[in-house]
Amino acid sequence: PPLAFEEITLDEMVSFFRNPFKAYYNKVLGIYYNDEQILLDETEIFQLNKLQQWSVKNELLTVPADLAPSMQTALVKKGQLPLRNMAAVALQQVEEMVIPVRNLYEECTKGAAEKQATIALHIENSVLKGAISHVFDDTLVHVSWSQNETKHLVEAYLRYLAGVAAGAFARLCFISGSKKEDAFEAAALTPEEALHRLGSIINVYKAGFTGIVPFYPDFETSPEDLPALDAEKFGKMVDRKFGDNAFSDPDPYIMQEYERGYFEDEKVRIAYLEMCGLLIAPLKTLLPAYY
Repeated sequence: PPLAFEEITLDEMVSFFRNPFKAYYNKVLGIYYNDEQILLDETEIFQLNKLQQWSVKNELLTVPADLAPSMQTALVKKGQLPLRNMAAVALQQVEEMVIPVRNLYEECTKGAAEKQATIALHIENSVLKGAISHVFDDTLVHVSWSQNETKHLVEAYLRYLAGVAAGAFARLCFISGSKKEDAFEAAALTPEEALHRLGSIINVYKAGFTGIVPFYPDFETSPEDLPALDAEKFGKMVDRKFGDNAFSDPDPYIMQEYERGYFEDEKVRIAYLEMCGLLIAPLKTLLPAYY
């Protein structure tokens, strides 16, 4: 049956825009590739992989520096750190990465207690519902540890729009923990403007279940790339990610479409630019200091 969209969760919408190809394959075609992180061997960890590091970084970020070493026992028990003498080494390595970011985090949160904002917005014949965590007073704090940061910027933007439209908070502080090692305050938006933008975004979300929406934040297109993204540059950008010399394991859902020649259609490039107009271009005025 066609999706009715009476209720849309904010998490579903955020997940959709991370990878609309995956959403279409999963929800419409019922195709799932084994793309989840392989579960780790529970017996013992010797070195932290990226995912484990990310998890420990987020745990350490919220505790004062002098308490960080005392987290060791709890993290070992939870299976988040290697056992025995490796735990202290692993913790120390992660703590060194966390220190500069913790300072930014403390500046953004200003000692306020973390709270969760619950939202329910009536938009375009749907209710957008969800809980937004990492809210401190009237500020949403979004921390990214990634070098490929566009998906985090888009996620922060979507959550900011939803929270502002609902009157849950008024500000956004985006912390780029590894790429820029800095914090960026977002420009203010009125609830009316946030609601208007969300309306356009939700319409695209709904359309993404009748056909694939050609958007993929991991292409790392920035606002200033958009005017010059002609057919040749677009083709090169896609090939870099999915061609024979692709740097990392490409996404299996998009790879299917790439191999079918999906990206060679000029209409796809034009639709991609429209999507970037909706989700990437506004980031320049939203976080001017970032760009």
